[in-house]
Amino acid sequence: WTQRAKLTASDGGAEDQFGELVLRGDTALIGAPGHAGNRGAAYVFVGSGSSWSEQAKLEASDGRADDYFGARVGLDGDRALIGAFSHDDAGVIESGAAYVFVRSGTAWSQEAKLVPSDVATEDEFGRAVALAGDTVMVSSFHDDDLGLDSGSAYVFRRDGSTWSEEAKLTSAPNGEADAFGSSVTIAGDL
Repeated sequence: WTQRAKLTASDGGAEDQFGELVLRGDTALIGAPGHAGNRGAAYVFVGSGSSWSEQAKLEASDGRADDYFGARVGLDGDRALIGAFSHDDAGVIESGAAYVFVRSGTAWSQEAKLVPSDVATEDEFGRAVALAGDTVMVSSFHDDDLGLDSGSAYVFRRDGSTWSEEAKLTSAPNGEADAFGSSVTIAGDL
């Protein structure tokens, strides 16, 4: 193996935790959940041959310190999915969120903020994310519905520019400390 490039954030800092990476074709999405007091950020790089350049810095529209936005990232074509597992949504502590960004040309914009319909304290929705076409899966592996930290994963589907929750997945039997959803992936039509 030969190193072809070294990617660094244009405004990177010592405690950014830059490195949660997904690579699709000539586009790389790298999370930096420790950026700006753990508010977090994600960086898009595009490559051409052995040359790579930073295209965009993505941040949550409602981001706050200790959200850890960018701890998990997903990428498919011109869409990015970024988890912020420690985000306090509507005052619910560490309930979490996931954000969808879309690229048009070279510009990226936030398309949606995803939260589960049954948002709960310390579920940490966004600990694992996956994106394929019009479907995303986001885990909430500290979900306590079937026992302490039993876990769950949510499926959202896009219609136009609207994202809707389609299903909540759990394992059966599922019990305390199972952490169902600690890792998620999707491919094709789910």
